[in-house]
Amino acid sequence: MKNNKWEFNGYIAIYKPDHKRAIKSGGSVGYVYEHHIIAELMLGRELREDEIVHHFNFNPLDNRIQNLMVMPQSQHMKLHRLLDYFKMEDLIKEHATEGHHVYQCNNCFKYLLKDKDFCGRDCKADYKINNKKDKPSKAELKNMVENMQLVEIANQYNVQRKNVKQWMDEYRIS
Repeated sequence: MKNNKWEFNGYIAIYKPDHKRAIKSGGSVGYVYEHHIIAELMLGRELREDEIVHHFNFNPLDNRIQNLMVMPQSQHMKLHRLLDYFKMEDLIKEHATEGHHVYQCNNCFKYLLKDKDFCGRDCKADYKINNKKDKPSKAELKNMVENMQLVEIANQYNVQRKNVKQWMDEYRIS
């Protein structure tokens, strides 16, 4: 099985062999640049052949929607000529964010336009069911209650705080 994500030519690439813009030859067959996928999500349509996705801050790993702009290739070339003429690229790069910044559902890994953990209630419910841990032993719970807040314990076990309180009642931990 191929890796789902990897860095290719300085950009993040995602394995999506059925995508229209998937690379067709070489060692990266089936991969699509992540910023193309996110731009299509932003636009609600596929990118046209003549469209380029520009990174405002010149960081090709920063695929936040607020860092991406879709424009015709001719406009992209003009933009870079203008930035070169006024020597602005270095100034912009000084304020660039680092790393990989995108939002994805924790359950189905769909790209999201907002900083959310899940794309909907169903995915959140599925995630909780599939990632639920067994309830801790009495000794484990007692130790956690002494060293952690209830909400932290609940998050660790993917349950609600009331579930932790029920466990405490069952084990007679106060």
